[in-house]
Amino acid sequence: MKIKFNGLIISFVVFVTIIMTLYSAICYQVIGNLLFSSQSDRLISAAKLAAEQTDPELLESLQIGDNNSEAYYAEKEKLTKIKDVTNLKYIYSMRYYDKNNVEFVVDTDDSSGHEDIGNMYEIYDTIQHELDTEDVAVDSDIMHENGEYLLSGFAPVFNSKGDMVGFIGADVNVDLMVDQREQYLSLFVVIGLIGISVAMLVGYVSTISEKKKINKLFLEANEKQ
Repeated sequence: MKIKFNGLIISFVVFVTIIMTLYSAICYQVIGNLLFSSQSDRLISAAKLAAEQTDPELLESLQIGDNNSEAYYAEKEKLTKIKDVTNLKYIYSMRYYDKNNVEFVVDTDDSSGHEDIGNMYEIYDTIQHELDTEDVAVDSDIMHENGEYLLSGFAPVFNSKGDMVGFIGADVNVDLMVDQREQYLSLFVVIGLIGISVAMLVGYVSTISEKKKINKLFLEANEKQ
């Protein structure tokens, strides 16, 4: 009887542990997806706005060495305004070069990391998807660069004939989102530990209570003898 009862208590604690672990994992995943989706939507909206404001003819015609031209500065100014209004980290225009690379055209970054016209960038899965579908695309993973977390997205630029002549790239800082995800993870871990602790306490109290009942029955049986 004692062994059977203790086995039930252990099974109960294990069951609660599994349930709380699954609950925490699911909640963390759901909230993480919601936070990521919010940033993705924001990124797509900004990239599409920039794509609509970009001059497709200039995107095609600007060549290496045109960085100081009036046309280049006009495009850069438009993109910079959008970057500031939408609170993006980086925004830039690019165009197809060959099957392995795209090239920068206008880059609003004025730091030492500025990309001049013609600087190459290797095509990876998100850019390839954007080129293949001629539709907006957002990275599925967050990248860590220069001490901050960034999420990148892209939106196509079309000419008057409806041909895709290039695209806008945009990066948004998601440090806050990463911090929020970590806070929620800590919260759900605490909730899980509380649940497990309560299950163990219930098991302990039940065990003590059952032991008292068994001892009482044992004493009563001895008295009858």
